[in-house]
Amino acid sequence: LRPMNLFKYLVDIGIEKQNDVTSNKHIRFTNSLVLIICCFIIQNIILSIYYKQSLIAFIQFAHFLMIVLVLLFNYQGWRVLASAWFSSAAIFFVTIYSIVFTLESFNFTFLPMIIFLQFFLFSPGEKKYIIIFVTITVLCFAAVLVITNLDTILAMSLPQGLLNAQRWNTLVGLPLLSTAIGGYAYFTIRKAGEELAKEKEDLKISQKQLIQSEKMASLGELTAGI
Repeated sequence: LRPMNLFKYLVDIGIEKQNDVTSNKHIRFTNSLVLIICCFIIQNIILSIYYKQSLIAFIQFAHFLMIVLVLLFNYQGWRVLASAWFSSAAIFFVTIYSIVFTLESFNFTFLPMIIFLQFFLFSPGEKKYIIIFVTITVLCFAAVLVITNLDTILAMSLPQGLLNAQRWNTLVGLPLLSTAIGGYAYFTIRKAGEELAKEKEDLKISQKQLIQSEKMASLGELTAGI
């Protein structure tokens, strides 16, 4: 139960700083996404260390640290900054991976997923952020396709084994990641709905108690008058 309690604690980081059910829904989704991506990055770091690619492992470790900061921002109550930071880090590092590992690794397929995620990271009222990050991701996606198709030799020579591992990691990891994200999207939306229903029920109870108190007060005044 302890790991589950820790997981729940990490997912709920920052919700006490918000009074809005919709904001809490986005916070939980972002935190859940951070935990999933962190596991994915750790797996890639292990692969890079195994194939003795210290520079790539360092880049991936930097990615890990950048993503973890999202939890800190949510803890401070900076929900929009947390979502924007997550989007920026994801776009930047996935673009780097797509270029370094070339199209053979299929890392570029994560860029369309980042486009999709913007609609869960930000609320409909924050449409301008969705437009900004979707546009940046599309431009990065186009840049990856152009750069990787140029007849240039990358300064970094990578072992074929690492490229194959990255390819399989993407082929297996992307569906699993999509399933996990879909599951957590459902979880956060459902939990937000439950919280909204509870808020409405609490409001009804409070209104009934207020009406009852007013009736008792009126009855008290009438009795005193008699």
